[in-house]
Amino acid sequence: MKHISVLFRCNAGHEYGYGHISRCLALAGAFRPLGATSVLFVLNSDEAANLVYAEGYVVRILEGRDQDVFFLTVVEELKPDILVLDARPPHSLAVLREAKGHVRCLALIDDVSEQRLAADLVYLPPVSAVERTDWRDFSGKKRVGLQWMLTGRSFAPPPYRKPEPPLRLLMTMGGSDPWGYTQRLALLFAEICQEEGVLFGVIIGPGFQKRAQQIETLSRLPGSPRIFDAPANMGEVYGWCDAAVVPMCVSAYELARSAKPALYICPDANYEEHARAFVREGFGEILPLSMLNDATGQRDRVLHFLHSAMTWENMAIKAESIFSRDPAMNMAEDILRFLEDAR
Repeated sequence: MKHISVLFRCNAGHEYGYGHISRCLALAGAFRPLGATSVLFVLNSDEAANLVYAEGYVVRILEGRDQDVFFLTVVEELKPDILVLDARPPHSLAVLREAKGHVRCLALIDDVSEQRLAADLVYLPPVSAVERTDWRDFSGKKRVGLQWMLTGRSFAPPPYRKPEPPLRLLMTMGGSDPWGYTQRLALLFAEICQEEGVLFGVIIGPGFQKRAQQIETLSRLPGSPRIFDAPANMGEVYGWCDAAVVPMCVSAYELARSAKPALYICPDANYEEHARAFVREGFGEILPLSMLNDATGQRDRVLHFLHSAMTWENMAIKAESIFSRDPAMNMAEDILRFLEDAR
């Protein structure tokens, strides 16, 4: 198909993180060689727009008190072939149904909110929340599975490297760490790593608050952790580590594709439920919500994870069998097939 127009609606920033915009950029890049001659992003802020401008795309920033009205005005003006939604907080169902009248395909990423009822295609992880959701008024198509989960723009898994002592543990809380877990937990992990002879590294993402202060604090932790300051190539960073500590976000997908065992920190029950899908497939363990205020329980769980991480040698085979080699291209081609079938 030629001359396809695509409109992305997503947000980024400290509150929402950067994973939504990063994976939409990956999908935008996949559409380009497939005939997308017009790609535009509707975003919530200048902070989010800077990442998109750097990739050469056009941006409209939501304006005015009623952002739904602005969003609808853009959709009605452009009438894109494809509208991709990865927005938090979600738009109302009424707004999306009106927007759908101006597009040929509405695709929704990783979302079981009311927005799903207006979507033609919904891409979801294999979690029980998907099964519990009422789909009776949904007339589109569901795509459920880890193979549909997008990783960030320009991400490529590093070549597999068999872990050898000393183990290298990476702490990554996404692009912004809205929960403050880096400040809250880095000391504990640094102390355990020093005691166990493990090398410790920490990513400070571009959306972290008080970044310079956090970097200075981390540099004084036991063992002088290696600090990755807003790295441009996440594949290289994941190639450095043997295991990781991560919330359930795009970074968790990337680590699983990289065959790196992860300890999933779960801020609430929804995150914990999401993480179980990865645990079932053998990609990691959970640091449950109940342990976030239990220092002894945290230490015991971290030690167990570190002692078992060296034995997870079959992860590369598992990752190869489950994940798409190029999930963004996989999704882009699926959306274009939908357009062709709908003709």
